[in-house]
Amino acid sequence: MKRRRPLARCAALALATTLAACADDGPTPPDGSVVPAAIQAQIDALFPDGSLRESATSRVEDVLEQAAAGQTAQAQSTFVDFVVFGASQATDGTLLDPNGAAPPTTEDALSTLVNDVADEAGLPVPDIPIGPFTDDGAVAVIDGSGGTVVTRNRNAGVMIPPGALSGRTLITIERIPETGDPEDHDGPLPSALPQYPRFYDIATFPAGVTLTQAGVVGVCVVDPPDPFAPDPDIVARLRIAHPDPDDPQSIEILPLADAPFLDCDGAANSLSPAAPGRLGGSISSFSPFAAVDPAGSAPSIMSVTPNPIVASADGGASTPFTVSYSDPDGDILFFEVVEVTDPDGVVNPTFFPVDDRAPGTAGSFPLAAECNETPPARCQTGTAIVDFILIDAAGNESAPFRVTIVFE
Repeated sequence: MKRRRPLARCAALALATTLAACADDGPTPPDGSVVPAAIQAQIDALFPDGSLRESATSRVEDVLEQAAAGQTAQAQSTFVDFVVFGASQATDGTLLDPNGAAPPTTEDALSTLVNDVADEAGLPVPDIPIGPFTDDGAVAVIDGSGGTVVTRNRNAGVMIPPGALSGRTLITIERIPETGDPEDHDGPLPSALPQYPRFYDIATFPAGVTLTQAGVVGVCVVDPPDPFAPDPDIVARLRIAHPDPDDPQSIEILPLADAPFLDCDGAANSLSPAAPGRLGGSISSFSPFAAVDPAGSAPSIMSVTPNPIVASADGGASTPFTVSYSDPDGDILFFEVVEVTDPDGVVNPTFFPVDDRAPGTAGSFPLAAECNETPPARCQTGTAIVDFILIDAAGNESAPFRVTIVFE
């Protein structure tokens, strides 16, 4: 989704050019400089005269010279360093405001500058928005050694373990504002499930980076009396979700994970009815993230292995099989076997608890087809077709999973 602001960009360029033309003491690019005048004007409008401006110009020169020499990888790495340099100056409050109270803001101008430098160098334009340069955003570079990126107000962040990235990666975090009626619980995710802020977009440059080892994303959920805050009776159910990488029109609900790098405005360090506090999830890719209430989501049986189940009819025999499941709520309670056809009467319909075997939002658990006769007696032989069903704490049932059981 494109988030550049053409009007703001034009204003930034026009203003910066005017400032450069009218200023007698501002530096101009030296003869033979590879920095175009329009980009130099943007630098002059943002970075104070002296070492900061000289450093910014020198970094941009390096990017453009390396790109012109065909050193694309080095140019991209140097460009990433320039973005982080600009972000650090924005955080420290050392950058100039190009136009006072009128647009463009400092953040707008910096966003336009870094995107224009990438464009001039022929690099993929990251289209960095203004959000990462604010207190509710972050910009940082993480490499193969891993690290943590947290917004300056510590309300959101991501922790990446060593070895999860193959190379230097620019990571940006931007707050997504809540909109609409608080009672509707809408959010940025493509889902009808209730969504609760704070919402954040975490992106990478280069885009599309995935982790080879699971990382942790964390957000601070807003507390009452904020009108967007979750009701106390649903707080414990909240999970972080994001668009499913394999199906962006649906969502993936992430397994719970601790996010100790957050400071949720003095709220509790874990979810509680009184103060939702921090909420973490395990991730392998980057995107918009939101806390959702998955209540009402039925569990699913993903597979039964083997199928058909060929079981021994000998008295006392036990033939194991495995059930794999997924459950957004993480609250599976019961397993049910329902007859479909059983002409020989080899299966007894059954219903029993499995909450101790099926914890969390996904996994597998072992069961067995057993002959309960005492040897040397044998059970009835034959073939039955049955449906396996999982039932959660809210009474939601999984779609029946058809299984063939053969006793011989």
